[in-house]
Amino acid sequence: MNTKSFFFIFFYLFFACNVAMIVLFLLLYVLIRGYLLLMYHIPFELAWRDLGKYTKAACFTGSLIATGCWWIYYQHSKKGRYK
Repeated sequence: MNTKSFFFIFFYLFFACNVAMIVLFLLLYVLIRGYLLLMYHIPFELAWRDLGKYTKAACFTGSLIATGCWWIYYQHSKKGRYK
């Protein structure tokens, strides 16, 4: 594989993991707020400040996951190439 393909895979993983983590974090946030509403009668509100914090955390988590997956893929293909 050439260098362009490794960078394409990295950017694809980076984008896909970030989008997946943002959707997962926001869905989890809404589910937790719904649970608090049903069980403890805490009003359902979506604070923009909290959503911003969760989005930043999701982007950071997605970046870590994407970089780790890409590094494992790169190391595996590098070993296979030199056999």
